[in-house]
Amino acid sequence: MTQLKVFLQSAAWSGDTKVAFEAYLKIVHKYHKDLRDIMNSHEKAIASLKKSIDDYGNSAEVTALKGV
Repeated sequence: MTQLKVFLQSAAWSGDTKVAFEAYLKIVHKYHKDLRDIMNSHEKAIASLKKSIDDYGNSAEVTALKGV
């Protein structure tokens, strides 16, 4: 993203379309960062859920029921 910003600043392109495109890039960058943060949190939640499921499957109660 930084390389693209540097390129845009040095480009001969100007006017409303450049301003609009720069605004669009800021929005894309912001939501991409938000999505990355959400996905990191989601991955932690999934790992925790998997551990809970595994722990439940290995609990004494479940082991006793498997023998029935």
